[in-house]
Amino acid sequence: MDGLKGYHDITRYPAARRVPGLVLFRWDAPLFFANAEVFGQDVREAVAASPTPARRAVVAAEPVTDMDTWAADVLQSLKDDLDAAGIELHCADVKDPVKDRLKRYGLLEQLEPERFHPTVGPPWTPTSPRPASPGARRTPSRTPGRRAADDLGPVGASGRGRCSGRRRRRRCP
Repeated sequence: MDGLKGYHDITRYPAARRVPGLVLFRWDAPLFFANAEVFGQDVREAVAASPTPARRAVVAAEPVTDMDTWAADVLQSLKDDLDAAGIELHCADVKDPVKDRLKRYGLLEQLEPERFHPTVGPPWTPTSPRPASPGARRTPSRTPGRRAADDLGPVGASGRGRCSGRRRRRRCP
């Protein structure tokens, strides 16, 4: 969207320009056992709903202040699924304590440290997908009946961080 700096939610700014091949996803909550599966599904839905074939998915993770082992497993599974589809998973604005946990869980190296970026600020341009084995190109599945998460362009950031942990008995969809 001309005249508006930054990345903004495309549901609020439908005239926003999108970067072809890029899905930028913001999660506004800690990642833990109660919401990790929702996070993984929402990212997959955002990729599936992209108007152009996604080549890079970037999680804007500034609001993520904590991550448990369950969430780390979900993140690894998400990376594996996206890699199999020829889509690179990147993370931006990850807090150092969260990176420390990923390192302690033995996951930082598996997630490839060069895919972690200090900010969402750089102009993201998708790279060419890495060669995949024949037939490996697939779009992550989308659950019927669920609203697709927002894919974001140069004007776009969204968060659907449900179940913040403050109400432990709250049930996540």
